[in-house]
Amino acid sequence: SASQASASSFAQASSASLAASSSFSSAFSSATSLSALGNVAYQLGFNVGTNLGLTNAAGLAAAISQAASSVGVGASSGAYANALSNAAAQFLSAQGILNTVNAGSLASSFASALSSVAASAAAQASSQSQAASSAFSRAASQSASQSAARSGAQSSSSTTTTSTSGSQAASQSASSSASQASASSFAQASSASLAASSSFSSAFSSATSLSALGNVAYQLGFDVGTNLGLTNAAGLAAAFSQAASSVGVGGSSGAYANALSNAAAQFLSAQGILNTVNAGSLASSFASALSSVAASAAAQASSQSQAASSAFSRAASQSASQSAARSGAQSSSSTTTTSSSGSQAASQSASSSASQASASSFAQASSASLAASSSFSSAFSSATSLSALGNVAYQLGFNVGTSLGLTNAAGLAAAFSQAASSVG
Repeated sequence: SASQASASSFAQASSASLAASSSFSSAFSSATSLSALGNVAYQLGFNVGTNLGLTNAAGLAAAISQAASSVGVGASSGAYANALSNAAAQFLSAQGILNTVNAGSLASSFASALSSVAASAAAQASSQSQAASSAFSRAASQSASQSAARSGAQSSSSTTTTSTSGSQAASQSASSSASQASASSFAQASSASLAASSSFSSAFSSATSLSALGNVAYQLGFDVGTNLGLTNAAGLAAAFSQAASSVGVGGSSGAYANALSNAAAQFLSAQGILNTVNAGSLASSFASALSSVAASAAAQASSQSQAASSAFSRAASQSASQSAARSGAQSSSSTTTTSSSGSQAASQSASSSASQASASSFAQASSASLAASSSFSSAFSSATSLSALGNVAYQLGFNVGTSLGLTNAAGLAAAFSQAASSVG
């Protein structure tokens, strides 16, 4: 069928481009478990979907995550390219976006966006790793020096007394208290810095489900851990994901800052990195790295949005060209035959049915995505009158139309306003 042909054409073109991309080839190299692999793929898919202006970026992310997991850990870049391209083709086809006319251009846009997302993540990690690693290396060195000093003191003590068991117990108790104090000091300092960071504050705004929230937190944790040179970045990522999920969807930036800072404190303490001497410096390095990761992700999405809008505008233009061509063909047919009324009526009927089917498909897919969006759910909560409701809807419609490059954004805005007012 035409749908299968479109999907196949898209998948082949996209897979070939991705397989030849060095940034994509290394995208999954850090994933050492199925869970980590799925999370990496999810974040790539979500960023690509967002950059391409898809209304259901989370749906594409889930499809890509499932596709990568089905390939497994340690596979070739070609295997991942093929799996992810096929998953994207099926998703875009089901959303009514992909067709035989735009398959090639959309495949190019998709592969380019995915390679760009992967390259941006790699460049970000590379540019920050030396400074972050140096800060954590100094802190780790302080921790090692302290451990050596404590070991020497305990050894000296053992040679001067025969009743050390009591003092050892006291030492262990003091060590535990010091560890708790270090973790508390780190968490407080880090939480205060993060809560004041605008980039961190908006980091979780796109997460509309616990699954998406966990994935966003996991990716942030993994990127921060990698940038700080931790040997177990995946462990920090998992701790982040659990901490964010415990807060839940729609939490305040302060709540997320507190949860993630406490999770990081416990993790770094358990790794033997955090102590009373370096708690302050580590908190500063950690909060700075996390804010930077969040800001980089936001900047990446912003820098790619115009290109994405342009790509989808071209796809819309192709659709308009098709309609014009069909209209021209119908007009030509009417001038070359005197018995065209029946065929024209049949053609108009078929065109009308196709139009209704397209509109129905679009409305169902869009409605399902919007109903699952917490930001959309709260959009009309402030409207306490029909007039206010209409104004809110108008502004939303106008902004969306402008963002999508529509020439008649005001027309979409008016349609939005009338539709919302009819609901009441």
